[in-house]
Amino acid sequence: MRHKEKKINAWLLKFLAKSKQLISEDLTIEQFELFLTIAVEPGLIAKDIRQRLGMSGNMFTRNSKALSTYYVKKGNKEEKKGLGLVEIRPGKYDMRANEFHLTDKGMEVVKEIHKEIEKVAQMITGLEDENGDSPMNL
Repeated sequence: MRHKEKKINAWLLKFLAKSKQLISEDLTIEQFELFLTIAVEPGLIAKDIRQRLGMSGNMFTRNSKALSTYYVKKGNKEEKKGLGLVEIRPGKYDMRANEFHLTDKGMEVVKEIHKEIEKVAQMITGLEDENGDSPMNL
């Protein structure tokens, strides 16, 4: 592997680590991919998201639940769980089909991720080899 490719990989790992730090250390790649899909195209229904990501129904349910807010009853109390980044709403056109949107907290995380992406992009753009080729052209 060439030197600049190693640097790019190192920066990408830093970016992923920073993203996990912004969201949750327990965040899985599947949850991150689901979160970004909802950020890019809010209002998608579960079926469409599952098809795009190639997720089974069980995996989708588990990951979307982890990204949203839900409550677990413990004795006489309800305990709040989940990351609170995604909101599930009844569909506009079909009340049976849930739509997925980011919460305000989710939108704030996206803004922070955009800042990190810009930092990585600037570092990568500044990396040119002796021929003037940028890693962006790899």
